[in-house]
Amino acid sequence: MRKLVSFLRREKNSSLSRKRKFSLLRVAAIAMLLIVPALALACWLSEPPPKKYEIIKDVPGIVNPQFVAASHAGLQSDELIIGIVAFGEAKAFLRGAMGGRPENHLIHDVIGSVKVTVTHCDISGSTRIFRETPGLDLLELRCGGLTVGPTKKEMALMVGDRRVPHSSKDIPFDELPFVVTTWGEWQKAHPSSPVFLGRAPRAPSEDQENASSGRL
Repeated sequence: MRKLVSFLRREKNSSLSRKRKFSLLRVAAIAMLLIVPALALACWLSEPPPKKYEIIKDVPGIVNPQFVAASHAGLQSDELIIGIVAFGEAKAFLRGAMGGRPENHLIHDVIGSVKVTVTHCDISGSTRIFRETPGLDLLELRCGGLTVGPTKKEMALMVGDRRVPHSSKDIPFDELPFVVTTWGEWQKAHPSSPVFLGRAPRAPSEDQENASSGRL
């Protein structure tokens, strides 16, 4: 009889122990379900933000650009140009020629008798034209590569030893007004305006050569 009572007590204790173990396992599982996502979120929040992707360069622009007569330009009427009318002269710059290689983004030129620098960022699509300013040299403007701001990517300009975004208000040169329009519209207003087509101006076609010589 004593053995039976002892056996029943052991079984009861064993059953209670199994219940406690099961309860502990269930609590541990619930805790894991809560803790693991929290840890993952904490790790994600603690990760540093991705590094800004910048390209650092210091490349001079084009000096003494070569222009083509309007009659030899060979441009389609819907091609975009940057047009300047200042100091008694009109000039056009093919916008598509001011992209690609870093030096293409800055063109140092003379309009009338005034030195100017035409700058264009083909990433942001923005253009700025600076004129000579007493005591400052426009050749100090150079392509500084690519910079990434809080809201956009754009070309960087070197101004002496400073590197600033193309849109910066801290560029110490006066600016000139300009237009961005189609070649066809520009020609209507300025039919004799020369145009910059890039480092290697397009060769005139045979028809254009014949037209210019009166052989057509």
